[in-house]
Amino acid sequence: MSAAPAPLPDTRPRPRLRRWIAARRRTAAAHLFRGLCYGTGTGVVSLAVFWIKQHI
Repeated sequence: MSAAPAPLPDTRPRPRLRRWIAARRRTAAAHLFRGLCYGTGTGVVSLAVFWIKQHI
């Protein structure tokens, strides 16, 4: 007699978790966009400073 296989865990997000994610999706996107802008600005300024130092 063999044992029945163990049931697979439920990997679907629960409705409460979905609501939590949906409510914060816009905030997360805004933070990501803000970080990309800061990173781009830092890179541009760094390249400008490097270019100026090379030409002085």
